[in-house]
Amino acid sequence: MANVNQVTLITQEQLVRKEHPYRKILEIIDFRKLGSPIQKHNKDIQAQQGYGIITLFKALLLQFMEDLSDREMQRFLEENKAAKYFCGFSMQEKTPHFTCFSKVRERIGTHRLAKLFAKVRDSLKKQGYLPG
Repeated sequence: MANVNQVTLITQEQLVRKEHPYRKILEIIDFRKLGSPIQKHNKDIQAQQGYGIITLFKALLLQFMEDLSDREMQRFLEENKAAKYFCGFSMQEKTPHFTCFSKVRERIGTHRLAKLFAKVRDSLKKQGYLPG
């Protein structure tokens, strides 16, 4: 019988399999460069939400890719270790409340988000991860 109180040290890196699709996206996309057009919102977002704009952009990208509502995205980030890894959250870190996502979408703008999502899609196609 397993000891439920046993402590095992494991890194977040070890929790997400090497071939996970989110890892591939992180290898292909330079999010700091991609997110440069939205960096001007970083101070506002961090002051209001406590998270960096690139972290929240990654969450919006996952939300779009996984076709999740704001409430579903909140739960997805709370429970999915690969999603936390992708966005840059530690396993113990509090993830955003569902209301955060609509505020960030509004701040960035849906038109600008669509352009950024298209850049991600085009990069993944170019690398052969999506059909042409």
